[in-house]
Amino acid sequence: MKNKNFFILVCLLMIVVLFVACGNDNDVADPTAAPTQNPTVAPTVVPTTEPTQEPDPTEVPTPKPTLAPLTQEQLDVPFSDSLVGVEELYSQTFDDEYWNEDYDVYVQKADNMQVMDGMLFAPFQNGAYFKSWAALTLPFDLDFEVYEQIEISMDYMTDGKIAHKSLFAFFVTDQTKIPTKSGDGLWISPSCEGKVFFLGKTPVGTEPAKNEWGNPNGFAKVDTITAFAEMEKLTFVVRKDKITGYNTKPDGTLTKLFTAEIFDTEIVIYDGQGTEIYRGSNDAEYMRGLRFKIMLHEAATVIDNLVVKGY
Repeated sequence: MKNKNFFILVCLLMIVVLFVACGNDNDVADPTAAPTQNPTVAPTVVPTTEPTQEPDPTEVPTPKPTLAPLTQEQLDVPFSDSLVGVEELYSQTFDDEYWNEDYDVYVQKADNMQVMDGMLFAPFQNGAYFKSWAALTLPFDLDFEVYEQIEISMDYMTDGKIAHKSLFAFFVTDQTKIPTKSGDGLWISPSCEGKVFFLGKTPVGTEPAKNEWGNPNGFAKVDTITAFAEMEKLTFVVRKDKITGYNTKPDGTLTKLFTAEIFDTEIVIYDGQGTEIYRGSNDAEYMRGLRFKIMLHEAATVIDNLVVKGY
């Protein structure tokens, strides 16, 4: 009986061992299952070092040399050829009809100007003068923060006998304006009969007194030498508060025509001998622009060899 029980116990132990073995077989991975993927680690990319490129050197403008102030003898007169430091700001010889092909000069009514024989004629069309006008604003500034004095010269001829004919405007704020419109700037009109006329919004608050052009004598006039009925040199020497006009005869004789002193509330004009011929109130709002303008109106006018210099 004991042997029988022992045999049964042995059988039971064997069954338990087999059961446990089968259970362990269930933990074996299925050979058909996809293998476990380890996470991909991206390789560390070491950037390629570009060769260091030197930046282009920054161009440093050559500083303008500091010039000694003009002496009393050099002020308000044309520059001497020997004066060191004078800059040419603009020049024009009108050698051909394409003189303004870069459009650096602001021109009004360009069709009323004509270049012939190396000179500018206006107002002029089809070989003849006519009653109209044309104007040009030169590409430089009357900038007296930069320049102590500016000289504007040209060969000039006119048959204009009164104001409003051949005009030169200083301290213009709006280059589109002409003397008919609110008097922008100081307009100076040298005639062919020994007179220089002055136009502008002066005295303070006044408007043109006679039709749109105002008084044909301007608000002031200077009697001077007979000049400009033929080609002669006209020169304006300009400072912040003063304009001085000159005539140079073909033989080289230089004559002062006038001096105009311009203050915030007053303008004073002298003839070539220094005699005061006008003193009146002035509106500085219309005398502090930076532009210089030429207007040729209903007079036979010729201009050549236009040169602007600054110091």
